[in-house]
Amino acid sequence: MIQIGLTGWSDHPMILTNPKNKLADYATHFPIVELDSSFYAIPSEDRISQWIIQTPDAFQFIPKAYGPLTQHARRADESTPLKQLFQIFQQRFKPMLESGKISSFLFQFPPYLRSGQSAVR
Repeated sequence: MIQIGLTGWSDHPMILTNPKNKLADYATHFPIVELDSSFYAIPSEDRISQWIIQTPDAFQFIPKAYGPLTQHARRADESTPLKQLFQIFQQRFKPMLESGKISSFLFQFPPYLRSGQSAVR
């Protein structure tokens, strides 16, 4: 089945009528959303719990992998080892995965990454 959703739920004022709860409002229009904010920072456990609560049982997320996990440049203040970042990302999204709210994960690699054995770590 093909599902239609948008990249994020707060950047589309034409479809939103409830500015106090944009995600719940968005979920009345679409069954799925790309979770773009997880590219810029790994969400907190509380934030992920709220997203689960604010959406219907059948609603699906497509979390985008945190930028450093896909070899995008790290922030100057990001010094956590890559292996540990993967563990944190996996642990944070575990409740959402267990609740059946993850359709897939999006790993968007930078255009300068060339395919081949040397790109795999």
